[in-house]
Amino acid sequence: MVEELSILTEKQKRAYSLRQKGMTYKKIGEAMGISTNAATAHVKAAERRFREYQLYHDKQKSNDRPVELPLTYGELELVMEGLGLLQKDMLNRIGGRNVRSDWKGRLPYEAQVLSDVYRKAQAALYGKAIISGITE
Repeated sequence: MVEELSILTEKQKRAYSLRQKGMTYKKIGEAMGISTNAATAHVKAAERRFREYQLYHDKQKSNDRPVELPLTYGELELVMEGLGLLQKDMLNRIGGRNVRSDWKGRLPYEAQVLSDVYRKAQAALYGKAIISGITE
């Protein structure tokens, strides 16, 4: 697991670092001037962020593998129509509600992939992207 401390809040960094040094949650709480439960929560939150960070990068690495998908223009137009509907649906789900975002609080990874695919499909069909994707 990658332990990229920059993704943590200051309290998470401190609690996690103290835990890595072998301190108990009680000792961490005393050192930070917080309760044992709060110390535990900060360490657990840091560990969760590390897992989310790793999952995000593993998924991105896996999804970045190129594939060959020969399509006709008619097929690509249908794909574009489906991408447009998916984008509208995703915007409706994201807009104004508490949506699960990635480890840095950005839009879901799928929104980034959708935006990239939409842009590439437009470029293939029209020679350039005409409509902005969900992340732009």
